[in-house]
Amino acid sequence: ERKEVLRRKKGREGTMTLLLFFLFLSLSCLSANGRLSYNYYEKSCPKVEEIVRDVMVQKQILQPTTAGATVRLFFHDCFVDGCDASVLLSSTPTNKAERDADINLSLPGDGFDAIVRAKTQLEFSCPGTVSCADILALATRDLVTI
Repeated sequence: ERKEVLRRKKGREGTMTLLLFFLFLSLSCLSANGRLSYNYYEKSCPKVEEIVRDVMVQKQILQPTTAGATVRLFFHDCFVDGCDASVLLSSTPTNKAERDADINLSLPGDGFDAIVRAKTQLEFSCPGTVSCADILALATRDLVTI
């Protein structure tokens, strides 16, 4: 009789453990369900896409290599370690930036200049709002489609 009680108790504990596992698993899936949105800056910087597009069109007219340079910059940033705009950072005396890595030394300056121009314009309209990674993605999209 005692063995039967212990067997049932172990069965309930196993079932409870399994239920808790699936509960935590389902909760973690819910919290990890981040979503991208097309209108992320709709309220904080409503003209972000217009500003980036205007700057890219002007830059492409002035320097026809801008599109290729920016696409290449986007590739080096996004397809290596994720889209974090780390390739745009400059080195400091104590830290060699990704931009100055041997593989990135041949990146054309037009791509960097295009992003800096867009960032400057956006800082006038909505200071401290639009990330450089988003600017690089928007600029690349616009330069590919113009």
